[in-house]
Amino acid sequence: MRCITFVYSHNKSGHKYGCSGIPGSGKKLLSFKLYPEERITEVITYEANRTIDDKENRREVKALIVGISFKTDGNRNYSFGPQNGKERKEKFKDYSLGFVYGKSGGYIDCLGFVWYKYCLRNSTVFE
Repeated sequence: MRCITFVYSHNKSGHKYGCSGIPGSGKKLLSFKLYPEERITEVITYEANRTIDDKENRREVKALIVGISFKTDGNRNYSFGPQNGKERKEKFKDYSLGFVYGKSGGYIDCLGFVWYKYCLRNSTVFE
C-alpha cells in the first residue's frame, strides 16, 4: 500500500467517506460512504515485511502497512489492500474513529487513530 487518503466528518449533514489510491495515478481504487449517523467503530491494520530500496538504492527489509480494514456500527466492513500479515486491531466500547494521522515515505509505515467517545441518542450525559 503506497497511499491512503481519508475524508471523514462527524458533521450530521456532511458525508463521511475514505479512499485509497496511488499518488499521481489519477486512479481511485476503492471508496466507501457511510450512512448518516453510522460510525467507524473498529480499525484493523495488516503489517508485513517488504524489501524496498532506500535513498541510496540499497535494498532493506522494512515492516510496512500493507492493508487496512474499517468496520462500522452498521455491521459493514471496508477493506483496502491485502488482509494478511501481522494484524493489529483497535476497537473501544462506545468510541468511534475521529481522525487518522500517519507517516510515510514511499510507503505507509505508521498510522495512528484518534477515537471519540459518543453518547447514544436518548442517553443522559449528566444526572
